[in-house]
Amino acid sequence: MQTYGSIEGIYAHLEEISRKAVRESLLANRDLCDLSLRLATIQTDCGIGLDYESAKVHNFFTEEAYTLYKRLNFKNLLHRFETEDSRKTDPADAAQVVKIASIEEADRVFQEAKEAKVCGYFFLGENHLQEESNVLCLALHFEEEKTYCLVCSSELTTAYLREKMEDLADHSDCILSAFDTKNTWQVFTPQEMRQKEEIPGSVSTGRVLKVFDILIAAYLLNPLKNDYTAEDIASEYLSLSVPSFKELFSSRSLSDIPEEELLAYAAGQAKIAHLALAVLKKKLLEAEEWSLFTEIEMPLTYILYEMERNGILCKRDALQEYGNTLGKSIAALEKEIYEGAGEAFNLNSPKQLGEILFQKLGLPGGKKTKTGYSTAADVLEELAVKYPLVRKILDYRALAKLKSTYADGLSAFIEADGRIH
Repeated sequence: MQTYGSIEGIYAHLEEISRKAVRESLLANRDLCDLSLRLATIQTDCGIGLDYESAKVHNFFTEEAYTLYKRLNFKNLLHRFETEDSRKTDPADAAQVVKIASIEEADRVFQEAKEAKVCGYFFLGENHLQEESNVLCLALHFEEEKTYCLVCSSELTTAYLREKMEDLADHSDCILSAFDTKNTWQVFTPQEMRQKEEIPGSVSTGRVLKVFDILIAAYLLNPLKNDYTAEDIASEYLSLSVPSFKELFSSRSLSDIPEEELLAYAAGQAKIAHLALAVLKKKLLEAEEWSLFTEIEMPLTYILYEMERNGILCKRDALQEYGNTLGKSIAALEKEIYEGAGEAFNLNSPKQLGEILFQKLGLPGGKKTKTGYSTAADVLEELAVKYPLVRKILDYRALAKLKSTYADGLSAFIEADGRIH
């Protein structure tokens, strides 16, 4: 096409094409070429009576469009919306956020929460609240017009918040609602969690009746999604357009974000948890999944938390010794493979391995792809039955995977207590 400029030009100089196969293919498929050209041509003289001005779409980037794109997970298109003019920035307006900094004010807030039917809560902290000291504030939403943000300090400590939250869960009729409750058990644990039936030989289970997890509820209602966020729940079930933490603050750390903005974000998360409970509970009942939610999924959150908290005991020295043993076996296999191939090459390069097996050694069954011969496991398994060299290559891959993933990989996750959490 570059040489002759058009389909007509190609066929006018058909005899000049040196490759016989290409020339014969063009000759045999002239009709298809003409059809393809016709289908690919944009017809500009159809005489369609359309007023282009009336067809223009104005003010496309609206709040309704943003909500639709958010629900459909069109993430790339979301960045084209103006954050200030076309959508709500948070379900909790800054004017509705009440900062609480003293014990007296906090006591009053918790006392009022005890009288509420539902209280959405959100702990804001670093590193997914892996340590209690990471908690920066607790947002509580149980009133329609305001959200309280209890900011941690030397006076309002995490220990105080834990005591008050457990008291709220254990000694009131208020239902607590949050997104990803498992992540909050590090900070406080309701009585239903702490009182477990101990059955010899079985895993301890907890009954969760006072805490509602909107993440678990959303998962049960639509288990096929790849991930679940509070913002997605707000969009799908509350018709609220809420930007995520990343959309609001990009990659900034919490210490670089103004407190007012952080509190507004935390308040918004608590409000979502509060408002979503009624909608999600209704849908769980309609789907006949309420028993599954209360009797299995919610208790499981604490079992998973306990598993993560207790961790798995790993002996670093034993892993290192195992890694050394694997390393020796891998080195021995490498030597044998290089001898069998007649040269050294990069065993981890599918391209080089394919050339050795199917070109140099002439093994059968080579499947050529755009990037070279396929050396996938299923291809090599068929060859390994007859060719010992291929079996050694598969053994090499297995041992290398063990070493990198487990012997070396797990060591990096062992914490000071000798466990992987």
